[in-house]
Amino acid sequence: MKNIKYSIYVFSVLFLLSLMSCKKFLDEQSDKSRTIPTTIQDAQAILDGNSNMNIYPNIDDGSLMSDEYFILDTYFDRLKPNIMAEMTWDPNVLGDDNTWKSCYAAIVTANVALETLNKISPKANEIDAYNLAKGGAFFFRAYVHYQLALVYSLPYQTSTANQELGIPYKATSDINEPTIRPTLKDTYQKIIDDLKEAASLLPISANFQTRPIKPAALGMLARVYLSMNDYQNAYDFADSALRMNNTLLDFNQISLPSPSSTANPIPDFAASITQYNPEVLFWAKCSSRAAYFSSTNGICDTVLYASYAANDLRKFLYFFKRNDGKPNTYGFRGGYLQSAAQPFAGVATDEIYLIRAECAARLGHATDAMNDLNTLLRKRYNNTFTDLTAADASTALSLILHERRKELAQRHNMRWYDLRRLNLDPNYAETISRMQHGILYTLPPNDLRYALLIPVSVIQYSGIEQNKR
Repeated sequence: MKNIKYSIYVFSVLFLLSLMSCKKFLDEQSDKSRTIPTTIQDAQAILDGNSNMNIYPNIDDGSLMSDEYFILDTYFDRLKPNIMAEMTWDPNVLGDDNTWKSCYAAIVTANVALETLNKISPKANEIDAYNLAKGGAFFFRAYVHYQLALVYSLPYQTSTANQELGIPYKATSDINEPTIRPTLKDTYQKIIDDLKEAASLLPISANFQTRPIKPAALGMLARVYLSMNDYQNAYDFADSALRMNNTLLDFNQISLPSPSSTANPIPDFAASITQYNPEVLFWAKCSSRAAYFSSTNGICDTVLYASYAANDLRKFLYFFKRNDGKPNTYGFRGGYLQSAAQPFAGVATDEIYLIRAECAARLGHATDAMNDLNTLLRKRYNNTFTDLTAADASTALSLILHERRKELAQRHNMRWYDLRRLNLDPNYAETISRMQHGILYTLPPNDLRYALLIPVSVIQYSGIEQNKR
């Protein structure tokens, strides 16, 4: 019954969202008794709908527009025009309409769960289940809004956040509610408020990695604050998360595959219920629109691959030698997911270690920063590794950012996340580039193209302001 209710409800939400631009449809009445949950178990059931809540179709624009990979012209020519335009940072390219709808469908689902739970006074023996569902709903609402903010709003700067536009933050399930764009500051504050609510309610662990837990909410708070350059808050929340769960997967315990094998040897919860990655605090993935990340089409950036030392196990676990007759071309096996074409979009402890290390360095605590970095690297290098040292916090920061680039390679939108925030620092700002058919395309730091244009159907229906160009 739960699965039936979930399927009917999600279909209804997607159908409603697909017709939001049709005014007469909004005047029609629907039989909500078949689609609206009424119990704690119903609310949890719709949140457990992994295909809607943990798998995000197409919200891979940041990964698509970053510089971690390149593709050959022959494959580029077969891509859809909008994908070509995103990859070459065309200023006029619009975001995908289906991406927007699917993300807001997940947000509406979270809101329905919250509205259901707000009508319930849980009994004593229901408190744990109630808090798990309510905390999960707050987490999902914040998490999906944040994924959209990374693509459709400019990077956060304290000096301008009160003037820049954020994204529509939907806090109810009412699709007739007027759509507005709050300021970037307000958008981030709503995300933070929801994550704090989630952290206050969620348990430290759960039966399934697809369900949010307290360390994941704290880790997301650390990620959000880091993107705001609020290093003290980012450090504090990362520290709180790691105090609850600091497990790291030892790459020395994973059998190295053959150099040309495309099989991913890193355990994945989705691949086998009996074997999962203990680093994963929250499991999610991006379902890509095209196979440009796949092992056969995506070619790892040569500079990135060359940055891995010979005793770095990530060089052999993350990448494989492509059998294309070309020297020094490598593909990506998949990292924390079995498929390279569907990037890992969740939260894991390795990222949280890197956040705490970076923030410690930025706050002037070089020793603490290097302790965290070396704790991670001992699990990533073979037994010839010796701890890295740094004479000062500035050196520690450079080492941490270098290792962060390697550790989080091909994570969903993570390189885009880092480019956006680090471009605000002249010491780490980068112009990224891509060559296709002999034409060099570039994206300089802090360009307005770091915020993708909102889909035209959304602008036409809602009347909200489009991003600047």
